[in-house]
Amino acid sequence: MRLRSRLALILFALAVIPLTGVTVYSYYTSLRAFHRAVEAEQWALADEVGRRLTGVTSDLERRIHKLSDLPYTVVLASDPKERDQFKKLLMTRVREEMGGAAGFVDQFELAPAPPGAPAPPAPVAGEHQRRTPEPPEAGHLRVDTREAKIATTVEVLETGAPAAFTFRMDEPESVVEVAPVPDVSGLDEEKARLLQEKARHLEEVARVTQEVVRRAQEVAARKAATAEEHKKRLGRDFSCTLKAGEAVATLRANVRTGEILRSVLSATESRHDDIVFAVDPDGQIYTAKPEDADAIRAHALVPASTPAGGGQTQRRSEDWVMVSRKDEASGLTLGIARPVAESLKEIRRTAAWNFGLGLGVVGLALLGIGPLSRSMTRKLSQLAEGAEKLAHGDLSVRVPVSGPDEFGRLSETFNRMAEDLQEHQQTLLERERLKRDLEMCRRIQDELLPHVALRCPIAEVKGVSIPAREVGGDFFNYFQLPGGNIAILVGDVSGKGVSAALMMANLQATLRARLPIERDLAALAACLDSEIHATTPPEVYLTLFMGVLDVGGRMLRWVNAGHNPQYVLRGGDGIEALDSTGRPMGLLPGGTYEERAVELHPGDSLFLYTDGLVECENEAGEAFGSERLREALSRERQAGLDVLLAHVEETVRSFRGSVEASDDATLVILRAGPLTPAA
Repeated sequence: MRLRSRLALILFALAVIPLTGVTVYSYYTSLRAFHRAVEAEQWALADEVGRRLTGVTSDLERRIHKLSDLPYTVVLASDPKERDQFKKLLMTRVREEMGGAAGFVDQFELAPAPPGAPAPPAPVAGEHQRRTPEPPEAGHLRVDTREAKIATTVEVLETGAPAAFTFRMDEPESVVEVAPVPDVSGLDEEKARLLQEKARHLEEVARVTQEVVRRAQEVAARKAATAEEHKKRLGRDFSCTLKAGEAVATLRANVRTGEILRSVLSATESRHDDIVFAVDPDGQIYTAKPEDADAIRAHALVPASTPAGGGQTQRRSEDWVMVSRKDEASGLTLGIARPVAESLKEIRRTAAWNFGLGLGVVGLALLGIGPLSRSMTRKLSQLAEGAEKLAHGDLSVRVPVSGPDEFGRLSETFNRMAEDLQEHQQTLLERERLKRDLEMCRRIQDELLPHVALRCPIAEVKGVSIPAREVGGDFFNYFQLPGGNIAILVGDVSGKGVSAALMMANLQATLRARLPIERDLAALAACLDSEIHATTPPEVYLTLFMGVLDVGGRMLRWVNAGHNPQYVLRGGDGIEALDSTGRPMGLLPGGTYEERAVELHPGDSLFLYTDGLVECENEAGEAFGSERLREALSRERQAGLDVLLAHVEETVRSFRGSVEASDDATLVILRAGPLTPAA
């Protein structure tokens, strides 16, 4: 897959996947927040419904209790001709006391109080005095239904309690039935007969009355059941005790539960299309509007069960949110159901719009990534082509610098790398050429040194050079002069490299040319000092040990121009040092040199070397030194030349260890006396 396609795919994945996640997360968090807000409002509304229901029922109960002060006994004790008028007055007073709550009562039932009911407390001064019921007219029949017992006999009483009666709020003309009883006191026989007939008639009346009472009992039972049902629905019994010195009757109101609940539910304000409802323990649903109850049933929003103790429940469906709470006072379940389909559609529409807008932005980004990716890949292609040319050896390749961005800096880095590689290659070529030149110089230098030992009747000479990494200025030579004398040279030109090698080669040529004709070695050294100072830079100088062995008397004439002390190894015992007799040549012109002589007996040896031998260091940075050299020479002084040279070379190499030599080391041995077989 090309880089451009990968960039587009990566951008799509990094944009669309997070966008989808953010949209889904935002949608569900908004949905959860919406449900929580709706439920919070509904809980508050349900509490308001509960408080309103409690207020309405408490007000209704308070108004009914105030009815106990009405003079209801006047209605029963009044003359039948005036009873209707008193009844109308009583109903007017009832409506006045009930006020707006009159519509919540279906009917009032007035029943005599059961026997043995406690007398009411004495009235407090300033309170409204309850009216003591006046007894009915003498001769009235009293039908007593207290404690649900039906009278089986008819008694003639001078006074008695009022008979039970019922009146409806919507029937102000209800009639109270009272059976008359004749007065039999002071009658003669004829009248007694008539009284007996009247008694038989009264028995018939009693029978009929018993039937009436039985039916009244049934009605009372139904009314009591209805009242109990109302009590179960609204959590209280809407009744009061009528007193006249004692509890004489009970006034019970049969309330219209539906009207009360509809009034409460209708008065509950909501800014939304909430359906406020109540459910009684039998599952009856009450709403402000009949169609709302149908909606509750259709969407199965009635709570299956509500926890006791004021517990709360909540339920969510695709289009509805419902909360409910149990009202412990009334036993009703109060609920709020809100249709949220439109709101959820709006939330979904907003989420879809945001997602679509995000996809549009991603699409625009994908349209813009094309030119950007082409620009990026073009720059990368240029870099790749440049790197490929560079890999094939074209160090002159350069790529265009696009600007100050990362690609521009990368192009600058590439060009700088190519320049560095080109310069490095030039340096490597230069080094390789210099290496070849140095190798050639070394070969030339090596060719200038003697490779075989010099043997003559009076002496044997052999030398060896231990090369370092670079071409140095060490040199040695030995050759026979005209007449048989032996010239021996060991020198060290300051510095290293080609200049030192050239100077060493030039010096060897000069010495080979002048030693045969120059007898005074001190004068020759002074002449060389002046010439070197005049023809070389000030920092170039050399140390030189120059000697000539006379074949006639085995006398060695020598000059040491600033060189290390050289050693004469006596055949018997002892080592003599041939110290310096003048300054290094070319260092400070105008100096003098002294020629000295030493006699070599048969078996004596002359050991010549350069400073690279004693100045080499080991791993600890310690120099080999002259003392170790003298010890090594003393141990093998009697050995042959090859053995002695090899012994010194091995001693130095063992001391140096793994440290590379920083300077060439030159070793030359001249053994005086008759020739001996080579060791």
